[in-house]
Amino acid sequence: MEEGVAPDERVLVVLNNTRVPRELALPVSFSEGTHLIDALGYEEFTVRNGSVHFSRLEPLRGWVLLRSA
Repeated sequence: MEEGVAPDERVLVVLNNTRVPRELALPVSFSEGTHLIDALGYEEFTVRNGSVHFSRLEPLRGWVLLRSA
């Protein structure tokens, strides 16, 4: 866990070169238009119509902490 990140900011941690299943990436407590970006800046997600939309289709690299931006 990174310092300065409250437990309620954690969304998902993924392993090296793992694609994030949309059902795991979707945090039910976030509403329409929420943007999520990982701590290393590799990938961004937008919640629209109850689905997570990826900015790119690249796999995430390294251990990535996603939190509300």
